[in-house]
Amino acid sequence: EETMELAHIGSWYSDITANQLHWDARTASIVGLGEEAITLSFEDYIKRVHPADLDKVLQIVDTLSTSNEQRQLEYRIITPDGRVKYIFERAKPLVDGSGTTIAVQGYMQDLTELRSEAVLNEQTRRLLESVKDATELLLAADNPNNNVEEALGNVAKAIDAGYAWLFAHYTEEGMACAKLLTPNLLGPSVTPNQKILL
Repeated sequence: EETMELAHIGSWYSDITANQLHWDARTASIVGLGEEAITLSFEDYIKRVHPADLDKVLQIVDTLSTSNEQRQLEYRIITPDGRVKYIFERAKPLVDGSGTTIAVQGYMQDLTELRSEAVLNEQTRRLLESVKDATELLLAADNPNNNVEEALGNVAKAIDAGYAWLFAHYTEEGMACAKLLTPNLLGPSVTPNQKILL
C-alpha cells in the first residue's frame, strides 16, 4: 500500500455487465474526483479522456472485451478543474467458465510529474541548441546585423514565442537613437505602418 501511494498508483475494477467502474481512493484522487473510493459509469470515465487520446483508449477497451490478454496504455485525462494528467494504465480481463469477459481489473499510475519534467527538459535542450546556433550564426557573419533577425527568429521559435524584437542603440548628432533590427519578427498584430514608425 505504501509503495503504491508513493508511486501514485491506484487500482480499479470494471463490471462490464453492470457498466460500472469501481475506483479506489487513489484512482479517484488521480482523476481529480476526491479522496474516497467511487463508482461511476463507463461513459463518465470516457468524458475525462483527452480528446486526442480517445480513439486509442476505446481501441484498447474493445480489445479487452474480446480478448483474454493483458493490455497497457499511456494516455492523458482532463480533470474537472481543467488540468491535463498523463496516465499509465495496465488492465487484465476476467473471464467466466465459457471464456467470456465479464470484468476487467487494473492499475492506474499518475505519470504527470515525470512527463512534465521530460517536456521541460526537451524545451530547455531546444532553447540551448537554438541559442548556440544563433551565437555561431552571428559570430560567423562579417556584419552581425545582417544575420541577427534569422538568429533571433530561431530562438523565438524554440520557445514558441509569437514575436520578438531587437533594437540597436546609437548616437546621432548628439541624440540617443534606436534602430529596429528585426522588423519581420514583430508578429501579425503589428501593421506595416507601425513597422515603419519603429
